[in-house]
Amino acid sequence: MNCEACKANCFIKKYVDSNFLSKINENKYIIRFKKGQYIFYETKFVIGLFFIRNGKVKIFLTIENQNQIVQLAKDGDILGHRGFGGKKYPISAIAIEDSFICFLPKKILDEQLQNNAALSYQFTMFYARELMQSEARWHSLSRTGLREKVIDALLMIIHAFYDSIKDGDTIDFHLTRKEIGDIVLTSPEQISREFTWLKEQGIIDTLGHKKIIIKDYNRLVSIVSKKGVIL
Repeated sequence: MNCEACKANCFIKKYVDSNFLSKINENKYIIRFKKGQYIFYETKFVIGLFFIRNGKVKIFLTIENQNQIVQLAKDGDILGHRGFGGKKYPISAIAIEDSFICFLPKKILDEQLQNNAALSYQFTMFYARELMQSEARWHSLSRTGLREKVIDALLMIIHAFYDSIKDGDTIDFHLTRKEIGDIVLTSPEQISREFTWLKEQGIIDTLGHKKIIIKDYNRLVSIVSKKGVIL
């Protein structure tokens, strides 16, 4: 599929001119990754950037033999950019559902960044925003208790995969209890306990192991916003 016809509003499609889009079409690869398949590995050499055409991906780093999920990505999002300024990827990425990913070799993007001031500027701003959001989030989480961390993990999932949310909506997390625990480095049992508390408070209801019904979204947000967590 050519970039012009793609429905995923990725970074490249937003900011490059039509001449470069034709070069991308000639040099990109569209790869299908099955659920659970690695897209790239931590410590592997950087070979390019990945853009999600459609699908969902978890990005994580390894801390003392435990995987900590640091980002969730969906259609249009960039993958692999955290290692783009160095030689190796500092994180790993795994598809959490069957996904189609566009891969752009590093040399092709390097060429355009060196010759397109507008694109280079937008990349700089993208990195700056991501760094600011990441630092603010983890600083805030370091000052909150487990309950607030679990709720913030739920909100992170909701905001990553849904453009809007209202009371009564059913949310598919696409993640197991263990994976939700991997966001805040806690156990699946602790996640289940906090879910039970939220159910008792009438804030959510569970539907199987990966779905919940949002019953009081504003109250869910208020629990963490009172503690200063950046959503």
